[in-house]
Amino acid sequence: LLGRTAGTRTGTGRVAWRIPYDSGQVAPTVATDGVRVFARTGLRRLSAFDLATRRRRWNAESGDDRGDELFQVPNVLAAGGVAVFGAYRGLTAVDGATGQRRWYWEPSRGGVVGQRSPIVTDGATVYAATRQPAMLYAVDLTTGRERWAAAVAADLTSAQTASDPVVAGNAVAVTLRVEDRTVAPSVERGSVVAFEATNGRERWRFAVPPLADGRRAWNWNGGLAVDPAAGVAVATAGDDGRVFGLALSDGRVLWQAPGVVNYDIRPVAITRGVALAGSTEGPLVAYDLTTGAERWRVVRPAYASSM
Repeated sequence: LLGRTAGTRTGTGRVAWRIPYDSGQVAPTVATDGVRVFARTGLRRLSAFDLATRRRRWNAESGDDRGDELFQVPNVLAAGGVAVFGAYRGLTAVDGATGQRRWYWEPSRGGVVGQRSPIVTDGATVYAATRQPAMLYAVDLTTGRERWAAAVAADLTSAQTASDPVVAGNAVAVTLRVEDRTVAPSVERGSVVAFEATNGRERWRFAVPPLADGRRAWNWNGGLAVDPAAGVAVATAGDDGRVFGLALSDGRVLWQAPGVVNYDIRPVAITRGVALAGSTEGPLVAYDLTTGAERWRVVRPAYASSM
């Protein structure tokens, strides 16, 4: 909900409580540890609310005093007794119970930590993707020490963004969007790149192919989701909205499904053997995770957001 946090009762969807935001910014991000809800209530502020009573427990400020857009910060995550959030260049971890700062980290090789890109964890390490340059960083959840940094783009001088990191066992994958200036006019191209979670070594790289009819060079505005048990990663391409099923082991294409509308943004999630892909103007479509065959679709008059 724009400008407020809402808690819903499990199983019913009924709103249990609402809290007006202190900030006039939009697209707030939240996380929970099962006891508290952690919500962005300002450009550099994180607040904790009691999940049952909605009472505000504490406010915490980021260690970064730069940046002026809430859109340019990563999502909040809660794990291991801490809440981690970012403001622009770095990440701040605070004690989940007290809000006391545990650590602050800035990327060693530069980059803005996310542009509405989530930060994720495997329970021991936080993974953060950056833009300008496109990098993937692994940060110790307990200490804030940087474990490794990996270049996602081959040429770190072009306009580029790495985003949507996902963890699957001993691998972490991200999407990459790069402006190709070797052609005129320039076009934006994208890839999915997977790395070893322990050391940042690249495992594989999948470059989304251009449109077959040459109508338009595609633009990476898509999402990424993984199912470690099935060994499948599902990625969506922007503009034309194609959906790709990739093998987690080596990145080969297992299946491909066409888009539903042109110039589309399709967030994706995986559940119960299907990949659910939203759309900015088209339907919500369920694809079989093994074959890519369409199972069903639902038309909703709503803008797609992350799932």
